[in-house]
Amino acid sequence: MKFIKSKYIICLMLVLAGMLSAYGQKPDEAVTVKGRVVDKDKKPVPGVAITIQEDKTNKSVSTDASGNFSIDATTSDVLVFKFVGFGTVLKPAAEINNNDVILTRSLIDAGDDDNVYIPFGVRKRREVTATISTITTENLPQIPSSSLTNVFTGRIPGLAVYPSGSQQPGYDVSSFLVRGRSSYNSNQEPLILVDGIERDFTAMDLGEIESVSVLKDAATLAWYGMYGANGVIYVKTKRGSATSTKVTFDAQAGLQAPLQITQPLDAYTYASLYNEASVNSGGAAVYNQAALQAYQDGSDPIKYPNNNFVRDFTKKVAPTQRYVASVTGGNAFIKYYTLLSAYQQGGFYKGGNNEAYD
Repeated sequence: MKFIKSKYIICLMLVLAGMLSAYGQKPDEAVTVKGRVVDKDKKPVPGVAITIQEDKTNKSVSTDASGNFSIDATTSDVLVFKFVGFGTVLKPAAEINNNDVILTRSLIDAGDDDNVYIPFGVRKRREVTATISTITTENLPQIPSSSLTNVFTGRIPGLAVYPSGSQQPGYDVSSFLVRGRSSYNSNQEPLILVDGIERDFTAMDLGEIESVSVLKDAATLAWYGMYGANGVIYVKTKRGSATSTKVTFDAQAGLQAPLQITQPLDAYTYASLYNEASVNSGGAAVYNQAALQAYQDGSDPIKYPNNNFVRDFTKKVAPTQRYVASVTGGNAFIKYYTLLSAYQQGGFYKGGNNEAYD
């Protein structure tokens, strides 16, 4: 008897659950979904294939030249947007309502911006398996600088730049190390190639350079054998364009200032501290009171001078100027790129300037 009652109760609960589920479901409505497909710059993307997810009829439409589309679906359908070079986008049909659908360019199908210039050719970044770091001048600040080493410092992974020699204007040269110290021999400099020719590039103008690649592993250094034991820096210069002629002129000016200049003591303070140090060491004072007074009031500048050589021989700021004019163009048979630059850097020592022409 109890078993029969339990059976009836279970059946009643199942019937009630089915009724509640039927009341809770909203029937799908047939709708015509319209919209527009654009990229991240809000430009229309024509030819995008639009399908309905898990649709057995294989219904499909494409966007027109303006990126517009129209497809018959239901409110519960999910639309799939596919196009070569862009990531696939899934969008519920009920959320479109004449809104824009944005496609994002796929990194693996990026355009010419991911070109890697290597010796003997150009490769897409996705095709390069070797360890190469590349930077283009478009990603560098166009700052007035007498040496390109100041521009590339800290911007290329694996390339360390160390100041060497004098830091006077025009002599602020630096040395390069690829992946740190690669050899314990006297020569630590990597091989530097400009368009495949071994030469220095630090004196070149930034407007001449298109890209700089640092070759770091055995797969790329095998091209050069022992010459590439310390790594290779490959510089590619700009080329002319066969489509149009372009003339540019760039003028820059700036001021350089030292972060900190140590200020020396005046003669009176120095003499007083020297006397104090001498007395503390058990000796006698070196400068008498008359000498200290003369240093303090400047009554005898010949015998007791009070010179400040930092103030007399250095400047607080140094002006810089850079002028670059370029002409690029060509046709189907010949291309040309001409650049003329002038750079002037004032020194912090009075009378010391650097003028460079390229």
